[in-house]
Amino acid sequence: MFWLVVFLCLDFCTTAVGIRTGFVELNPLVASAVRLGGLGGLLVSRFLAVAVAGYFIHSGRLLLLQRATVMMGLVVGWNLFWLAAR
Repeated sequence: MFWLVVFLCLDFCTTAVGIRTGFVELNPLVASAVRLGGLGGLLVSRFLAVAVAGYFIHSGRLLLLQRATVMMGLVVGWNLFWLAAR
């Protein structure tokens, strides 16, 4: 869970910088949250992701939590790649 929270924080930061520099959020759910609440909407989406991770732990779905963690790591890498390419 620790690494997922770290990746979610990094994703928040890289997404916020990306949006401010003209990038578009590709996740339709997060994009809707950003349209409705700006960076606050982005922050709420990250808190919901932590809540879902807590549910995974509570329900014993640790493999699903591991997969989500890997995916968030890849998303952060993707964001960093595009920020560096800009």
